[in-house]
Amino acid sequence: MPDSAPGTPGDLNFALVASDLYSSSAPATVTISVKSWQSVGVQGGTTYAVANDRTLWTSSGSGYLTRVGTDTDWVQVAAGSGFAVARKADGTLWSWGANDLGQLGLGDTAARVIPTRIGTDTLWTRIAVGAAHGVAL
Repeated sequence: MPDSAPGTPGDLNFALVASDLYSSSAPATVTISVKSWQSVGVQGGTTYAVANDRTLWTSSGSGYLTRVGTDTDWVQVAAGSGFAVARKADGTLWSWGANDLGQLGLGDTAARVIPTRIGTDTLWTRIAVGAAHGVAL
């Protein structure tokens, strides 16, 4: 539930339960400021977000954030229907999730459960995603 500290209107904080997707450690409650996010993508009941520390997170509507991997160089994420595309600080593109229509851009239709690099280019600066497709500049 959001709450606002007295004297700081508009500076909302959320108490969330977060856990590392690749760790067996127990989840810990953390407080994350709304202002601590640099990129957020939402499609249906799934949210993907890049924190200001450049970590990547996801939530499937449960209210629980799960960290995706351990990389700390993510800068942008966009959400499609059952899949996501993200960009790293080095200009590379990554995708994961459903791929029945080839929407991950990997040249096949196999789904991916972890971010997988798209191609070898390193000059990407922007991404956008529709329900079943993605585009990048």
